[in-house]
Amino acid sequence: MAAWVVYVTGVGAVVAVAALLLERGLRRLGRPVRWVWIAALTGTVSIPAAALFFGTGEVGWSVPAVEVSTVSETVFAAGWMAATLMLLANFRLSAWTLRRNRRSWRDVRVGGHRAMVSAGFGPGVIGVVRPRIVLPEWILDADPAVHRLVVAHEVEHVRARDTRLLLAGLLLASLVPWCLPAWWQLHRLRAAMETDCDARVLRGPAGRREYANALVAVAGRRSRTGVPVPALGPRPAELERRIRIITSARPSSRRAALGLVAVAAALVLGLARVPTPARPSVPALPAFRLANPLLSSDAPRRATVILSVQPEAVPASPD
Repeated sequence: MAAWVVYVTGVGAVVAVAALLLERGLRRLGRPVRWVWIAALTGTVSIPAAALFFGTGEVGWSVPAVEVSTVSETVFAAGWMAATLMLLANFRLSAWTLRRNRRSWRDVRVGGHRAMVSAGFGPGVIGVVRPRIVLPEWILDADPAVHRLVVAHEVEHVRARDTRLLLAGLLLASLVPWCLPAWWQLHRLRAAMETDCDARVLRGPAGRREYANALVAVAGRRSRTGVPVPALGPRPAELERRIRIITSARPSSRRAALGLVAVAAALVLGLARVPTPARPSVPALPAFRLANPLLSSDAPRRATVILSVQPEAVPASPD
């Protein structure tokens, strides 16, 4: 089991590096990049799963100098399952909380699009089957340019069905809750969805400086919520990166972009040559047999029952 944990984490790290190179290459070419990270999460989970269920199992390797007992592996597997169930339950609780809060939100129509107005939540998009835009109260009284750009950004999230993509990423990362590269890929997926929406909004009449100012205005008043939803308001750590992408000129070197894509493809293809660990096997429990009671010579007054682990039948003791 320990060997497979190391293998899955290593695969996730290599896939993450390849996805980062591919993202930079596609961004130079002006292509959307959010699909890169959902593909990375899928690869982090599916490549080890394919190796486990469809591999030959003839070539294996193990983690040296680490001895893990059967009890420890059982505890780890139970903790793995419990962590996955807790993450899924937390997501379900978040969805239930949103549905409960929706009762106090009112429906409005903004710029020809249906939306809901909340006291403090948003801006963002909720709902997987029928995504809906949620705007905070202060947006309605904000500068008209900020109001228009916020709505345009959230409309792009709805059109791209980003809530479904985010749900898929959350489910994939929850399958391997101990794999840190998978959670980093999920973080990059959320950031990529936002930058893709930024790019689509900027294809319209919005100016880059005007849009950057709207980002700053929303970031200063974004709702502090742990609910994972696509939203315009970036975290402080992401604000500078998004503004830099918006205001910087797009590089024109296609050769460099294609080079990054080629290196990313080479890294992913190289995973096929990495030997996979041997399939974990459930060790057979030894058969405990009760031998004839013998009197211990060291303690003649006390009878000692001897338990022996023997692959063959216990020979009859002499009379």
